[in-house]
Amino acid sequence: VAALQDSLQRYRQFHKPTFSEDDAIALGALVCLQPASSDKPLWVFLGPAAGGLQFSYAGKTVQVISPDAPLGKALLGQGVDDDVLLSQPSAATRYRIMTLC
Repeated sequence: VAALQDSLQRYRQFHKPTFSEDDAIALGALVCLQPASSDKPLWVFLGPAAGGLQFSYAGKTVQVISPDAPLGKALLGQGVDDDVLLSQPSAATRYRIMTLC
């Protein structure tokens, strides 16, 4: 219960910035990633809390990630058309950043 209350408080205090395609990814970014190993894009929202949750937006499923998560860390400061590599013990996945909003 305490973790949920903390997440709610973080979102109440959070003010989502406006991004353009030329900006660097930061907290509050909605990002479309194209995995190198799949034709299906991955939409992620870099939120202040509640990583792991999913929501539907404009007909797309969006995964919430935190800036402390491995993918969140890899995305911070990157931009559209950049590639990021997420290395995990079992495998590495390369993503191309397609859209930032």
